[in-house]
Amino acid sequence: MKFTGTYLGPYEGIYNFNNNSGVIDVGGSYAIVSTSKLHGLEGKTVTVKGYFVNDKAETKTVYINGRYVNGEIFCIEEVV
Repeated sequence: MKFTGTYLGPYEGIYNFNNNSGVIDVGGSYAIVSTSKLHGLEGKTVTVKGYFVNDKAETKTVYINGRYVNGEIFCIEEVV
């Protein structure tokens, strides 16, 4: 699967103390992703290829940019 969205950056929280997880805004829906391939792209439009983890236990509510968002976990295989 491939989609384009705005990379908001790492989210804030005790479970993300080393900023290894971030958020991509895809038209008001959110994908929770690893930041390893997105460093330096905060605030930019990105296109990523990969797959969603299709398990409801893999849905997270995270705090980013002053608000809570609910997102699906997405595993990035490639940044296009």
